[in-house]
Amino acid sequence: MSTLTNEEVLALLPEFKMRLGIEPSDTSKDEKLKMDIRDAYEHCVAWCRFDFRKEEGVLELTGSVKKGMALMIQIDEAMKGREGIASESIGGMSQSFTDGSNDNTRYGGVYALWRAYRRIEFIPVTTPYAGYVR
Repeated sequence: MSTLTNEEVLALLPEFKMRLGIEPSDTSKDEKLKMDIRDAYEHCVAWCRFDFRKEEGVLELTGSVKKGMALMIQIDEAMKGREGIASESIGGMSQSFTDGSNDNTRYGGVYALWRAYRRIEFIPVTTPYAGYVR
């Protein structure tokens, strides 16, 4: 699986701070944000089946890919502490929501941004009808 180099993460850091509404001078969460960027990229590569590198190995992320990665980071931050909750009731009021345990539910907006880059996966068939017995 393809991952980002430290230099690539450092180059992406200022843009992701802007996308996430973090002041450029605030370095208190840089290490965590670097991990989040790397994790979101790896998830994107696995889902799209494409590493977004030119033939020379140069990383080329489009705006919608970066927007999806930033959205994924926001979703993960918002879900902290709410994992596994499907509904809650307080003082006669009831609230229901999805727990986001399913990636398609949780990251639907992210996948919509990445859908144009998703590659088809071909699974070769070695022998047709290999399991067929008459």
